[in-house]
Amino acid sequence: AEIQKLMTDKLPPERGAGIKSWMRISMLFNPKTQVRNVAGNAIIAPVNWFGDLVGSAIDTQIAKKTGVRTKGGSLKGYGKGFKEGLFQSYNDFKKGINTRNIEGNRFEISQGKSFNNKTLIGKSLNKVDSLLSFMLDAGDRAFYEAEFTRSINNQLVLNNTTQVTKDMVDIATNEALQRTWQDNNNYTKFVLNIRKGLNAINVKGYGLGDVLIPFAKTPANLTKALIDYSPAGLIPAINKGIKLKRSLVNGQYTPQIQNDFVNQLGKATAGTMLYVLGMALAKAGVTSGESDDDKDVANFLKNTLGVNSYSIKIGDTSFTYDWAQPLATPFAITANFVQKQKENESLLENITNVLDTGLNVIFEQSFLSSINDVLSEPGQIGTKIVEQ
Repeated sequence: AEIQKLMTDKLPPERGAGIKSWMRISMLFNPKTQVRNVAGNAIIAPVNWFGDLVGSAIDTQIAKKTGVRTKGGSLKGYGKGFKEGLFQSYNDFKKGINTRNIEGNRFEISQGKSFNNKTLIGKSLNKVDSLLSFMLDAGDRAFYEAEFTRSINNQLVLNNTTQVTKDMVDIATNEALQRTWQDNNNYTKFVLNIRKGLNAINVKGYGLGDVLIPFAKTPANLTKALIDYSPAGLIPAINKGIKLKRSLVNGQYTPQIQNDFVNQLGKATAGTMLYVLGMALAKAGVTSGESDDDKDVANFLKNTLGVNSYSIKIGDTSFTYDWAQPLATPFAITANFVQKQKENESLLENITNVLDTGLNVIFEQSFLSSINDVLSEPGQIGTKIVEQ
C-alpha cells in the first residue's frame, strides 16, 4: 500500500476524477450521511443474527450429509473484528494509504489523489476528500471485519479445527460483503453496465451515467435486499436449495453452495418476521405510514401531534424510518395496510396500495430513482440533470 501511494502521488489525477470527487463530497460530506451509514449497518445486524440462528439450524441438518458446517449463531469475535476494522481505517488515513480489501467499495472511494496537489485549492480538496473517505470507510470496514471475524470463528468451532481454509475465507468474505451491501451479483453487474453505457456520453471523463447513477453498488444491493428480506425471498432460497441438492448428486458440491442456501433461507425467514413485527407495531400505533391525503389533517398530525409520515413513535417523539432500508419497507407496507383497513377500504384497494408502496420504495431506493426523476417531466431533462 505504501509503494502504491508513492506511485499514485506522482501520477496526475485521472480524467474526471476531480468532478466525481467533488460530487461525492457535495452529496456525502454531511453529518446525516455519516450517522445513517453507521446506523444502517447497526440496525440490520440483529436481523442478520436472527437469520443466522435459522440458517445454523438448517446447516446442522445439511452437515449430516456433507460433513461440513458453514453457518453458526455465535457472536464470538464480533467485537474484536469491529475494533480491528476501525484501527485499519484510521491507520490508512494516518498514513495516507489504502489497504482496503473490500471488493468494489460501496462509496467508490478513488485511488490516489483526485485533485491537482500542486495548488492550494487542490491540496485542500484532497484533504477533505481523504477525510470523507476515512469516515465512510470506517463506518463500513468496522462492520465488515466484525462479520468476517465472527464467521471465521464460527466455522472453526463448528468444524472442530484450528486451521482456516480457503473455503472458510471465501464464505466469510462473501457474508461480510453482503452485510455491508458491497457484494457483486448479477443485479449489481447489470446496474454497473447501464452506467458504463451511459458514460459513453461524457465531458472530460465525467459521464451521463455518473450523473444519473453516482452510486451503483449500494442502491442496487439494497433494492435486491427488499426481496431477499421478505416472504418473496423464499423463492430464491428454494432455487438455491435445488442447486445444493443437484450438486450433491453430480459431485459439484462446494461449502459455498451450502452456505449460500442457508444464508438466503435465513434472510427470507428474518424478513418474514419483520413483516409480522411491522403489523404488530402498526396495529399498536407505534409506526405510521404515508401522510393523510387531506393536507390539513396531515399538517395537524405532523405539527400538533408530532406524527411524521413513515415514522416510529418512541415516547412522545416520532422518528422517520424510511431511510433505514431494508427494514423500512416491511414497516411502510404494514403501516399503510393497517391504515387503509381502518379507513374501511376494499381488499382490492388495500392490495393495490401495498403494491404501490413497495414499488415506490424500490424506485426511490434504487438506481432507477434518478432516471425516473429525469424522465418524469418531459421537456425538462436538462433542468432535471442539473438538479441531480
